[in-house]
Amino acid sequence: MLAKLYGIAELNNGQALNASYPYTISELAKLLDMGSWHYVHKVLERIHKETGFNIKSSDNNYHVLVKTGKEGVHKYSPAAFELIKKIINGQKYKLKP
Repeated sequence: MLAKLYGIAELNNGQALNASYPYTISELAKLLDMGSWHYVHKVLERIHKETGFNIKSSDNNYHVLVKTGKEGVHKYSPAAFELIKKIINGQKYKLKP
């Protein structure tokens, strides 16, 4: 119910979740031609430093943590892709968490 409130795919609907958050951090790095996931992580840290919003600390418009037993997989949305692309291209950005 809370996920619906924030516009996040319902957790019981795996297809919608995968469609809404199709990328891992490594896939983002590859799509953005950044080489390693470390560079994407640095951009996420920059966003946190500049705005106070930590994308990876909660489920939001850009990110969701998919639990897999005791561990989890961080998945990212097309909105995250566009946001990171803007930042690496030196464009202004506005968060829409």
